[in-house]
Amino acid sequence: MAEKTFVLAVPHRFLIGWPEHVAPQLALSTPSRPAGAPSARLPILKQQQRINGRKPVGSQRPGEDHLHAARSPDLVNTEVMTIRRRGPRRKPPVIGPRVNPLRTTTWRRLLQAHAETFLAWLASTGKRFEVFDRLAGALEDFLLQHVLAGNTEFSANESCMGFANALPLVFSRCNEAIYDQSYVAEGYAFVYLLERYRRFTQILDVLLRAGILPMRDQGVDVLDVGVGPGAALYAASDFYDQLAEYARQHEIDELKTPLPRLSAFESSWRMGLVMHWISELRGQPQFHRPFGPFDGVDFEVLRERRRDELFMSALDSDDPLEALSALPDYKNEWRFNLGIFSYVLTQEAMVTKLSRELEGLFRSMRAGGVVVTLGGIREYRKVYKAVDKIARRELMERRERPHSRMRLVYTDPYTARIKELYRRIWQHLEAHAIGLDAVKSQLPKDLWNADAPLTGPAGFGLRIFRRLDITPSKGSFQKAKASMERR
Repeated sequence: MAEKTFVLAVPHRFLIGWPEHVAPQLALSTPSRPAGAPSARLPILKQQQRINGRKPVGSQRPGEDHLHAARSPDLVNTEVMTIRRRGPRRKPPVIGPRVNPLRTTTWRRLLQAHAETFLAWLASTGKRFEVFDRLAGALEDFLLQHVLAGNTEFSANESCMGFANALPLVFSRCNEAIYDQSYVAEGYAFVYLLERYRRFTQILDVLLRAGILPMRDQGVDVLDVGVGPGAALYAASDFYDQLAEYARQHEIDELKTPLPRLSAFESSWRMGLVMHWISELRGQPQFHRPFGPFDGVDFEVLRERRRDELFMSALDSDDPLEALSALPDYKNEWRFNLGIFSYVLTQEAMVTKLSRELEGLFRSMRAGGVVVTLGGIREYRKVYKAVDKIARRELMERRERPHSRMRLVYTDPYTARIKELYRRIWQHLEAHAIGLDAVKSQLPKDLWNADAPLTGPAGFGLRIFRRLDITPSKGSFQKAKASMERR
């Protein structure tokens, strides 16, 4: 195999250590010579190396693999490194400090190695049910103390009747924009928050076992579109928190990461208020992004606005040059590792209407990022097909097809805790409201009858889409996307 010699010119400010022990801290896309430097430098290098007592470039004996640096008189503030190796020419890897130097393997292998022991630890210690019970307690306190207790405008009787009358709307018109009406958002949280939390926990278990749970040394960014009362975000926050606690207790430094940053889109201001109330009572999490509708969102525009904000802030500072030199990377803003659509895309027409927003979200996923869509099974088939088509155009490959239908059970402690919440709230309603029989006839029996066992659908539909391990700014990503569009 042929031996090849490469010459790399790197400015001093990107080097660490003395010239004899340099380590480049940038990609090889850096220009090979500074502006104004002559292009024919190889003879000068050979001459200078002879003066320094070193062998000229290209005169080493075969088999010598080494890295050394030599100063060139015509290159100011530049170190030239000669690298000799055997074999066909390949792009050298970017040499730089690892964010977590203790992690010596891929996230996939690391997650798969610890998945079962971590889940067994959750079950044996009761950590998962502990946080579930805390969420149920926060929801119960919110309803009893802040919704059904009455206030200066409404008595307790009026509040309870308004809440009870809103419950049938939660079942009959849940796909409509009704959540800014009185007590509807609160009723939705009462009926669905705990059950949806449990379902999304199952999804995170699937991602963990498959080794595709989004992980990042700097912490992941999670986005929930149509967040509702926050079930998926609470589940994601608790899951990563438990994984970090497991890593600390078992001294697995490779798994230690910061808590996720949580962002959400929600068109109903009242639903956002409900989630903030529950978050305050629960004690966490804190949300990274403000709420707002997903319709019309353009992540590229948001990144450009962030760029303008950073530049204006730097120019207004006491030392603009210093501020501009330390300017954060605005292109990394509004990027996500985990995207969630939980019972939001309920109709095919809705997917068509939000196609541009969906494309923008898929393009804003980092390499290895995952987007999950969950909802019904048979009634969501056209929805899943439409989302799959958009995802494929943006190089989001579908994963874990065997888990497209998740099974639900109603005989575990989580079901019993949900039933206990229903029983306590309904006891309060019957003690303070009058004429609930008409409302009961429009509701499932297991919601208001303490003796009826809690039941529900046999399962739910799930689609998992994962971004290819290619950064969207790379040329290989654009080539792969063009190839996909030609198919």
